[in-house]
Amino acid sequence: MLEKLALLYKNDLTTNDQEQSNDYLWLQTENGQIFGIHRSRLTEKEEQLLQTLFEPLKRDKDDYYGKWYQYIYKNKFLPESISKVRFYYFYSNRAIEEREIFSEIVSGVIIKPSIVWLSSQHGWIVDESPSSTVQIDDLVQLVESVTSDFYIQLKMFIGQLHQVNQSIKNKIQQEIKYIKKFQETLSLKNKVFTFSDVLAFHFATCDKTFSNEFLSDFLITAFRDHELIQTIKQYIECNLNVTQTAKKMFMHRNSVQYRIDKFIELTGIDIRQFKEAFTVYLLILFDEFQS
Repeated sequence: MLEKLALLYKNDLTTNDQEQSNDYLWLQTENGQIFGIHRSRLTEKEEQLLQTLFEPLKRDKDDYYGKWYQYIYKNKFLPESISKVRFYYFYSNRAIEEREIFSEIVSGVIIKPSIVWLSSQHGWIVDESPSSTVQIDDLVQLVESVTSDFYIQLKMFIGQLHQVNQSIKNKIQQEIKYIKKFQETLSLKNKVFTFSDVLAFHFATCDKTFSNEFLSDFLITAFRDHELIQTIKQYIECNLNVTQTAKKMFMHRNSVQYRIDKFIELTGIDIRQFKEAFTVYLLILFDEFQS
């Protein structure tokens, strides 16, 4: 049915529901696919017919356009001072109807989350008081709870630890772009993905559009500390062995451990885990090649 409507309305039909402009009539298929048709192409009878065949997408302005959406896309100011933040991006194969229950489940893992609904199927969970590292198992359990309660398939992507400053808007927009491409390109079996998964994917596919604009300011700051990065590189090359790293670098073991902890605390990337360390190593090599 949607394909036939696309042939009829052509460029006036869109499935890009990120902003959901009021210039469009927004509808949803039985499978949860959201689409919009420009109202200039519709007669009153056509609108009535379409709303009979498909479910009109009812929107609550406060839910959809919260402070973070307004801040990232509409150049509004945040009402309070926030020093750092982490975005989680969720995608469902069908509409999430019970938003209050969804919020309660999320609140069990993320303290006082700010949820931005970009559509009935996807959005952001914003942690305004993020810890340096994320407990992946807790997020997997969150996704499994939502999946069992709503009978849907949910994927969640963990964003970087970001410093809230003048560049944060662009950082988040870049992060959204890369995660969206990752989510759309792969047949994903896992339920929760980290920033490292996304970054490794773009390295593996030799993505020529990769830019440092994607990286958080915390990570860029870490890479400007030459001694810190050389220690991290040696640590990874020593198979994440602190003692072996200390011997190679003629340093005290505690000094090596201090730098590892400093990197984790600053960037939010737990390089004690192989997958995270592997991605950081790729970044180090990429930085050396660029230099």
